Amino acid sequence: MRNDPVIWECSDTQNPRSNTEKNYWLAIKYLTELTAETPEELLTEAEQEVKSGKLMRQCSIKKYLIAFIKYSDKMIQYKNVSNWIYKVFTRYKG
Repeated sequence: MRNDPVIWECSDTQNPRSNTEKNYWLAIKYLTELTAETPEELLTEAEQEVKSGKLMRQCSIKKYLIAFIKYSDKMIQYKNVSNWIYKVFTRYKG
């Protein structure tokens, strides 16, 4: 996944600090494990949903974020869940 051009493009666009970038990588790792999709597949899906005119609440990202909350409860402390959700969402829309 570290060689994924989609992730690097997002990273280059956002220019995060080192620690932030590490956390983004972990968030994307967890999201791709959860969805069993590559970053490219997630991005393509998101782009298709936007082009089709879906509202945010109708998009797959909502389903993914709800599942991610449940998944992340097992992985990280509850107080950090919202921080992880932000990281995933930022990358998803990046």
